[in-house]
Amino acid sequence: MTPCPASLADVLQRTHERQLVLKERLESDFAGHGHYVLEIGCGHGHWLAGYAAAYPDDYCIGIDLMSRRIEKTLRKKTKQGLNNLRAYKAEANEFLDCLPPGVSFERVFIMYPDPWPKQRHHRRRLLQSAFLSRLAEYTLPGAQLYFRTDQQPYFEWACRRLRTHSDWQMEASLPWPYEQETFFQKILPQHVSFTAVRL
Repeated sequence: MTPCPASLADVLQRTHERQLVLKERLESDFAGHGHYVLEIGCGHGHWLAGYAAAYPDDYCIGIDLMSRRIEKTLRKKTKQGLNNLRAYKAEANEFLDCLPPGVSFERVFIMYPDPWPKQRHHRRRLLQSAFLSRLAEYTLPGAQLYFRTDQQPYFEWACRRLRTHSDWQMEASLPWPYEQETFFQKILPQHVSFTAVRL
């Protein structure tokens, strides 16, 4: 027998309950910390764990949509004793909605996001102008946004949005603060990157 689909009210209730749990966790985990760094789409946490080890004074946050990836990231945190690393299952906008007041990120990394290559799917890409405006609300002036992809068309599309956005300025000369080969770099060695600075 096929189960009945959940009603909109049920979905909204579960979403509300999930967000309440996330808010409580973030309020507890973020208390008393600073130098916040965020990786959106942290995957299995290889890169972020390496960054956290290289920058022990930074409080490193990873988010991803897949529970298994978050579990692997947290295992790296435990195995390596990285007290400055946290990871959460959350969508980017939902995560920002649940942040405690006063949290501002100094660095944000977005590496190899889904490029949604078909024209009709471009609206699903993360680096929309509206998202860049929201992200600016949670970053300090001078904060850096680092972006990397193996898709040249997506790279050019994202650059156009950054160049015309009033909250961000492209900064070609600013180097990445940490390099470590990621899973995607192993299978997709060709990549392009940019850095933008919060105005």
